[in-house]
Parts: sequence; C-alpha cells; structure tokens
Amino acid sequence: MKKLRKGDTVIILTGENKTKKGIIYKIYKKKNKALLQNGSEILINISNISFLKKVKYHYYPIKIGFKIDKKGQKQRVSKKTGKIIN
Repeated sequence: MKKLRKGDTVIILTGENKTKKGIIYKIYKKKNKALLQNGSEILINISNISFLKKVKYHYYPIKIGFKIDKKGQKQRVSKKTGKIIN
C-alpha cells in the first residue's frame, strides 16, 4: 500500500510549479511518478509532492504513516494526530 493514492489532493514541493495544488490522476509505480491535474497535467516524482488534508476551508500538508487496525487491515493515518485518512 502506497502513502499516496489516485484522487488525493497534493502540493508540489519543488520545481517551477512549486506551491501549486493538484489532484493525483494516475500513479506510475515502476517509475515512482504521479500524474497531477491542476488545470494542466504534470508528471512529477512522488518524492516532490506532499499530501494535503482539508480542515474546514483550508488545506494543510501532513505526513502519512500506517497503522494496522483490529481487523488486521492497513490504514493510512496522520503521523501528527493519529487520525485515519480516507
């Protein structure tokens, strides 16, 4: 299970599109890249993007970890708060 999935809102951390938001459209696992949509399509390395969580009206970048629940399934969780990410 990867930390980032199709449909996640992310922010670009480096390059000419730095600080722009986008939604993951497709992930290329072998190349370790993601195709983002933010008006135009951008192919970028996964290490250069960060997950954004929406809290009320604002987006905040967070770090993602994993936790195994009582059923034995892996869940994505926020490292800071420990809350489950859908």
